[in-house]
Amino acid sequence: MIQRILIWLLLFLPLFSKAQTGGFGHFSAGWTGSGFGDLDENLSVPNLMGPINMGRTGVYIGGGGYGIAGKHLLLGGKGFAADFGNTRTEKGNAKASQGWGFFNCGYIMEAPGEMWAYAFGGIGGGGATVQLSNSSGHTWDFGPFEIRDGQSASIGTGGMGLDFGVGLQKFFPDNKGGFKVGLELGACVGMSSQRWNSANVYAGNLGYWNPQMIYFTLCIGGGAINQNASPNAK
Repeated sequence: MIQRILIWLLLFLPLFSKAQTGGFGHFSAGWTGSGFGDLDENLSVPNLMGPINMGRTGVYIGGGGYGIAGKHLLLGGKGFAADFGNTRTEKGNAKASQGWGFFNCGYIMEAPGEMWAYAFGGIGGGGATVQLSNSSGHTWDFGPFEIRDGQSASIGTGGMGLDFGVGLQKFFPDNKGGFKVGLELGACVGMSSQRWNSANVYAGNLGYWNPQMIYFTLCIGGGAINQNASPNAK
């Protein structure tokens, strides 16, 4: 499905290129929040990690960029990772993270204070990974696979997903372009629930989860927007 979408976009991009009016790119860092479904409950049993409450907030790092077609259309993409830190119990450690990538399109317009506001949505994919380290003194049995005492293994889940949000940015020295600073607020969500697995072997005692997260980031980068992109341009 993604391949077909990309092929159609490549076919239509030459039509948009004649009206290209600039673009921008940025590095992003900030806050993110997510749950991990029933994974805490699944891991909290006595023969695994015991009582565990994995972190719900983390650090977002990524980047993206857009080209501007016509006066308002944005075409581009983004990729990012989120680190939710370590959660330790008497029996072991769990380190959770997520990673996502998307093709995005959106709408941009001038905002008060010589700024630019935009909304975006996109399709792509991603998922979550949890690195489990066993120090319990016994083997953790996940059905088709095991993690022995003193060993570590990753479990993960993921698939196709959607991204959507809004942004606000300001260029320096003026609103036509140069160095830029902005903010983005968004969310991404998987399109279906997936089973936790290790090396494509499903864990028999772990449930399903639909990967999802929200984020609020500071965006720093640069670019230019031709004055003709302004909705007030003659």
